Amino acid sequence: MLIISIYGDRIAIPGIFIFNQSHAVFTSLYLATRLAVAAPATTHESLMIDTVDLRAILWSFLLGYLLPMFIMGLPGLSISNLSTKHIVASLYQQWNLYISLFHVLLVRWWSHTGTMDKQRNEGSVSLLSTSRPVYAFAFAMAVASIWIPVLLSFAVRILQKIRKSPSSGRKNLELANIFIPPSPWGQMKCKDAFEGGKWLLQWDGIIGGLSSAVWAIALYAEARSVIEPQEELGLLCRRLLWYMILGGPIGVATGVLWERDMLVLQQS
Repeated sequence: MLIISIYGDRIAIPGIFIFNQSHAVFTSLYLATRLAVAAPATTHESLMIDTVDLRAILWSFLLGYLLPMFIMGLPGLSISNLSTKHIVASLYQQWNLYISLFHVLLVRWWSHTGTMDKQRNEGSVSLLSTSRPVYAFAFAMAVASIWIPVLLSFAVRILQKIRKSPSSGRKNLELANIFIPPSPWGQMKCKDAFEGGKWLLQWDGIIGGLSSAVWAIALYAEARSVIEPQEELGLLCRRLLWYMILGGPIGVATGVLWERDMLVLQQS
C-alpha cells in the first residue's frame, strides 16, 4: 500500500517494476532514491494536491485492486475444460495497470462532469478531511493483512480441538510458519515449489514493508525537525509499536505518513 502516496496515473511504472523486480528490491531502491533526491515536504504547498486526484485514489484501489482480488477468490469455474480461476489469477497480476486505468478514467470523468469542482483546492483543512478516509483504508488493509491470518489460525486450531480432528496440515497454520520465513543463510531447503514461493513472498513482504516504514519515519523526522523539533522519543516509539502491532511495517508507514501530513497541514 505504499503506492497510496503516489498519484494514480503515476503508479503504473512503479507497479510494473514492483511486480517484475519484486517488492523487496524495487521498493527499497525507489524509496531510497526518493529520500536522496526529493525535497523535504515541510510546507502546506509541498503537500497540496488536487482533491479530485485524492478522492479517486480510494475508488481506483477498490475497483482495480480489491475487486479483481475478490473475483480471484471465488470458486473456480471451467469453460471448455479451462479453469477460469487460473485465468483470473494470471490477469490479476497486473493490478497496478488496473488501478492506474481506473484512476485516470475517474479523474477525467469527474473533471469533465464538474462533479468535484466545488470541492477542489479548498486548503489544508479540506485536504486533511479528504485524505483521512484514504489513510484509513490503507491502514485497514494493513491491519487485515496481519490479523485475518492470525484469527484464521486460532479459529482452525480451536475447531480442531473441539472436533478432535487430526492435526494434519496444522503446522501450515502456525503463526511462525505464516509470518516467519527461514534464514536465507541457513541450511533448510524447501520441499516443493509451493513452500519455496511462500518463503520468497514472506521475505518480499518483510523487506519491502520495512523499507516503506523506514522511508515514512524519515519523512516524518524531516517535517518534525523543521516544524516542532521538540518531541519525546518515548512517545514516538510507543506509537510506532502500536502501529506495528496493529498493521505491521505497512501499518507503521501509513500511520507515520498520516501524522506527518497532520503536522505539516495544521501548522499555523
